Amino acid sequence: MRKGEDETFEKSRYDHQIAGKIMEILKAHVHDTISIEEITDQLGYGKTYLSAVFKKIYGVSIMTSFTALKIDEAKYLIREGAMSISEISD
Repeated sequence: MRKGEDETFEKSRYDHQIAGKIMEILKAHVHDTISIEEITDQLGYGKTYLSAVFKKIYGVSIMTSFTALKIDEAKYLIREGAMSISEISD
């Protein structure tokens, strides 16, 4: 690889790592709430940067992804009969 290609590859790998860390945080909070500001505080990056990196890697916004995770978890809990719908919605 040439120098420019090396830099692009490293940036892409780094973006994937950052997006992965965001996804880990979202999954850890699937049963409660978290804001983008709390994520930026945890990771030490700005909201605009994290939002752009996440969307570049996953194709959706951070909060859209978080909502989808919550819906998937609620569907799972309903299917398993682990909790009632009213318990899940709280």
